Amino acid sequence: MRRRKRKGFFLTQRLFGNSEQGETEIQVSDNRPSPEAHLGSKERARLLRTAIDSLPPRYRLVFVLKEVQELSLEETGNVLNLRVGTVKSRLHRAKRLLRDKLARFL
Repeated sequence: MRRRKRKGFFLTQRLFGNSEQGETEIQVSDNRPSPEAHLGSKERARLLRTAIDSLPPRYRLVFVLKEVQELSLEETGNVLNLRVGTVKSRLHRAKRLLRDKLARFL
């Protein structure tokens, strides 16, 4: 244990320098988002939720099942009793409506 303790001391001394010879300041980066970025992401999420809620029900259901719940096209069609082609077209229209609604914000 003594040998390990010494080895660790010498290893850190080589990496960071001897604190007696001169102060070595270690900078640790903070990878957390800034409060402004956090607030911005919350605001974007609120805008997206509002835009999704404003979609007509037949487009909203398809969009939520496919994009939010991550169901496949076939599974979405089975849940809503629709053909895959209908699911695709409604999903495309829902995305287009969302893009138009969110264009002025993003």
